[in-house]
Amino acid sequence: VMSVPQVVKGLEGDEKGIRRAIAAGTGLNMGLILLITFMTLLGCSNVTENGALVDLSGHLGGWVSIIGFSLLALATSFWANTLNLRDIVNEQTKWGEKISWLAATVPCLVIALVGVQSFVGFTRMASVVQVLTGVGVIVAYNRSRRRAGTSLICGRLGSLPFQILAVAASLVASVGAVLTVTV
Repeated sequence: VMSVPQVVKGLEGDEKGIRRAIAAGTGLNMGLILLITFMTLLGCSNVTENGALVDLSGHLGGWVSIIGFSLLALATSFWANTLNLRDIVNEQTKWGEKISWLAATVPCLVIALVGVQSFVGFTRMASVVQVLTGVGVIVAYNRSRRRAGTSLICGRLGSLPFQILAVAASLVASVGAVLTVTV
């Protein structure tokens, strides 16, 4: 969700290219979620309070636990979110991209580095923030679509029932992110 504005800007209004990029990104994301889910189910028989991914990472050990789950997973999410947030801050303040990026990034980085929560707690907090931001994007899309009357990119898939379905799924994901897992 957070990378879509970058895709749209980068493809400069090419409707077919935007649709293909969004479909490919969503498909890739879905594939990775399924892969990680099945890897976790196969490789992690006992899930602790650390969470399934942390337990799987510990089970796999070596470079996978450090590079695969920690650095790549967190860095890519952080990167996509900060680029989008940088653009929002810049559009609202006109500070320029570098200062806007710092304003969007430094507070999040400080919270992460101070270690106010455990990895799982921080991940849960980040999941809730991401879902709420995603809901905000859908609400903004709804307003934009009402003003324009139609959407060339989404067509019927951007209609109100699909928007409601996306918000409901996001809220269910948010609830799932904060629930504790008991085995």
